[in-house]
Amino acid sequence: MTDCSALGALVQARNQADRTGGRRVLRGVGHPARLLRLTGLTGRLGPTF
Repeated sequence: MTDCSALGALVQARNQADRTGGRRVLRGVGHPARLLRLTGLTGRLGPTF
């Protein structure tokens, strides 16, 4: 299950990666991918971020 807390953690991880020049990779994305599309975060938190 992915809720708003999990989405917040993903956004925070992405922001940290941006600040440090790193990247994060989502693996095994199934149901959460749909949630990313619904919330408009697909472009920001795609499989490789």
